[in-house]
Amino acid sequence: MATTKLWGGRFTAKAAEWVDEFGASIHFDQQMAAEDLEGSIAHAKMLGQQNIIAFNESDQIVAGLKALQQDLIAGKLTFDVKNEDIHMNMESLLTEKLVQLLESYIQRAHEMTKLQLIFICGLNIVCHMYLTQ
Repeated sequence: MATTKLWGGRFTAKAAEWVDEFGASIHFDQQMAAEDLEGSIAHAKMLGQQNIIAFNESDQIVAGLKALQQDLIAGKLTFDVKNEDIHMNMESLLTEKLVQLLESYIQRAHEMTKLQLIFICGLNIVCHMYLTQ
């Protein structure tokens, strides 16, 4: 899980591990995971409805957040103290989820392109055979 500190741009050196532990609230605010996801879903929908982001982007974000909801219910989510709080953890998990969705989409698009090329080649062969008779 990628970690980016909200305050990371202010310091050049990495914080000691005890500082991460001391400053993190994830130990107790992880109890708000479901509410954080609900709020993020509402926010992503609003961004799409107000044309701040494209509808398809909003839909992808919502789909990723709903997948995280299912993972939360199934007990599959793990939180990292380096992400400090529940929202930063969810943001990191969502980024991973969207990368997985994007990779899956690219793979499907690549497979579809192969099928399209095979179809076009087959069509060319059939047309050539028909036209040369």
